[in-house]
Amino acid sequence: MKRAWILGWIAIAATSGCASLPAYTFQPGEITATVNLKGVPAPSFCAGGTVYKFTPDKQGRAHVPVGKRIDVNSFVYLSGYQQYWTCHAGMSFVPEASLSYLVNLEMRDQACRVEIYREGASNRTGLDLEPSFGRPSCR
Repeated sequence: MKRAWILGWIAIAATSGCASLPAYTFQPGEITATVNLKGVPAPSFCAGGTVYKFTPDKQGRAHVPVGKRIDVNSFVYLSGYQQYWTCHAGMSFVPEASLSYLVNLEMRDQACRVEIYREGASNRTGLDLEPSFGRPSCR
């Protein structure tokens, strides 16, 4: 229990700016995909074994490298009267060039999960489940 408490506070410190993740540096001419992160608290991604912070624009959109599997993660901390709840969720996918994705953090019954959708589908929601989604792969 004490270890979980300590790890929780470390995660809180990391997501509150006390510790900072590096930003991914895109190479000149590197092709990217767009990820919509609106409503996803403390998002980060892992590519090539390194965890990076997202740098979204004012609309909540950020760019990610394409062609290789990346992990998308979120950390949530909720507190109430004499109790707290934390959740760290992640999912991986292989972004494709010039596509746009929506990342959603679903929270229900003190559990959470990351969902990844392709934007621009021709159905009524404009979203399709991302076919390359999988378990987080970064260690």
